[in-house]
Amino acid sequence: EAARAAEDALMLPQFTRAIIEQRLTRLGLEPGPADGTFDRDTRRAIRRYQRASDLPVTGFLTQPIVARLLTEGFLDILR
Repeated sequence: EAARAAEDALMLPQFTRAIIEQRLTRLGLEPGPADGTFDRDTRRAIRRYQRASDLPVTGFLTQPIVARLLTEGFLDILR
């Protein structure tokens, strides 16, 4: 519940949530549709990302994970 509360405190707009889902899709983590709704598939994809990145596996986002996903996505665009 602490992880959920921390993610809720980020107050991520639906647009940002959709971008995160798109990034997870590009990484092959299968979050489902990039609609900004974090459903069961999105949570699984976040856990896969956390596991692959050697982070605590909660299925919820933290500010550092959001920054990392968005930054990595931006760097991919520049390449």
